[in-house]
Amino acid sequence: MKAFILTVCVLLGLVGPVWAITPVDGSASPATKALLTYLDGLKNRTDKRLITGQWGDWNGMNQAALDRMQRIFNLSGQRPALWGVLSYKAATGPPCLFTLSTSTPNLIDHWVNGGGLVWVDLWPPNPFNGRCASDEGPTGQHDLGPTPANMYTENGNAMNVAFRASLDQIAVELVKLQNAGVVVICRCMAEMNQPFFWWGRLSNSQYIAMWKYAQNYLVNIKNIHNLLWLYSPFDAMGSATEWQGKYPGNTFVDMVGIDFYGVYTPRPQPRYNAAGKHFAYDGMTALGKPFWAAELGCQQYGDAPAVDLNACYNLLKTAMPLIIGSMNWNENWAIDFNTNVNAAMNNPWVQNRPVPRAPSGDTTPPGPPTNFRVQ
Repeated sequence: MKAFILTVCVLLGLVGPVWAITPVDGSASPATKALLTYLDGLKNRTDKRLITGQWGDWNGMNQAALDRMQRIFNLSGQRPALWGVLSYKAATGPPCLFTLSTSTPNLIDHWVNGGGLVWVDLWPPNPFNGRCASDEGPTGQHDLGPTPANMYTENGNAMNVAFRASLDQIAVELVKLQNAGVVVICRCMAEMNQPFFWWGRLSNSQYIAMWKYAQNYLVNIKNIHNLLWLYSPFDAMGSATEWQGKYPGNTFVDMVGIDFYGVYTPRPQPRYNAAGKHFAYDGMTALGKPFWAAELGCQQYGDAPAVDLNACYNLLKTAMPLIIGSMNWNENWAIDFNTNVNAAMNNPWVQNRPVPRAPSGDTTPPGPPTNFRVQ
């Protein structure tokens, strides 16, 4: 009886929507809540359930990235649902080149006019020396100074000032996206289980403290409420449970994923079994959160040759069926670099743009179309 009364109240507009899954940000916008609910529900679909994504370019959503998206359309008649960009360039500086500002107009256009989804890699510069995320510097080991905890300790120290300055710069663009009604999938300091980036040199507790600091700063200090927080380690794990060490906890993470490489061929052992399932897949999906192929390289690393992208998508479907979306990396792993792109992008299992995003009546200003439906 209670369920019946609640349903009637929802239909009459007496109460707001009831969300099956809610963002970690208790003040998240209606569109943010709706997108998370939609993404979470994809695992129950039998078609149009793998969100297609293409990461942009090391210099942001520039002309090279636009050209790539056009090539994908020319090959398939489809455009990926999801675009991904960096906040800062990965390997220049100091000073580290800020790239998000050049991407923002195109990301807004992709959401508002294209019906697409938006993804930002939160990769701030090293707060100790100003070098970019993957720039190891002269030591070759990402110098973090004698007290890495200073970066998330507000006592006037230089590291914290630098860290907050980078978050401030990112926040300016996130606010622009928020004001345009865009929801951002925020992949925060990814591949933390490897030393590729400076945050990979942090201890488990230091990384978790930094995640929580950055999240609180952007959400509660900067009042940004259009973010979905994605945790994604690199697939080269030492064990099936390695990812747990730096996991901030369910109350700080909206979605999870793994950066997969070699998922199709060749398949690195022992990370993937004979069927293609990664050995951390069961543990991560058990969290009950939407699960991504947060970076997808159907091939292994290096100058990998092109492979059959449609066969790769089908392998994800059979080996790890709870995956709800994939972000093809650029260069030799990009959608258009591979073969059989037309079949892949028109595979009944995938979902290109447009995608459902906001509930009817959402008032997030200035509103993008709120009536997208799966076609």
